[in-house]
Amino acid sequence: MLWIWKRICDLVVLVRLTLFQSEASTTTSASASPSLSLSNVVHDIHHIQKIDTPPQPLNRASELFLDYVVVNPVIYDTIFDASSAEALIRLMRTCHTIRCSVKSYFMHAFNINRHLARYFTDPMAFRYLQACTGTLISGSTALQFFDRSFYPESDLDLYTPTSWRLNVGHFLVGDGYHFTPNPHQNTNFEIAISEP
Repeated sequence: MLWIWKRICDLVVLVRLTLFQSEASTTTSASASPSLSLSNVVHDIHHIQKIDTPPQPLNRASELFLDYVVVNPVIYDTIFDASSAEALIRLMRTCHTIRCSVKSYFMHAFNINRHLARYFTDPMAFRYLQACTGTLISGSTALQFFDRSFYPESDLDLYTPTSWRLNVGHFLVGDGYHFTPNPHQNTNFEIAISEP
């Protein structure tokens, strides 16, 4: 899948170079300006990234690429799902349109409320509990979130400071979880949680 991104990045750079060359040729015919060089092209690309300039006319192939691939969530979600986070961040640096597409993808791919909805009836309430108690999510659930993957039989690993274990336990029981003691624990949740 990496070769697809290399081709896309090459195409975006080629479009920019073509635009720069056509702009440079029109300005050199009108007045004496510096010659087209790699350093001028790199400077222009950095200048384009820093300042929002009005869109330049693109050739038909570039228009099709931007209209049907970069702005189409059905296509870019499929490609972005198979890309590493590093590749996506690098891709964001190529042009404003792709940056917007990747940001849109990040908004739904890294939606923690959607991710936690399979464990809790109210993910926002659990996140509030996390903030108040310092509870951390670990294990396969955290890995799935950052890896943008899904393991059907995965469990939820929570690490809670000792002073907040009763509060977190009550929240979990209130959300439909059941206390299952190990052989050395009392069967009553209140007693088991208070024991060292």
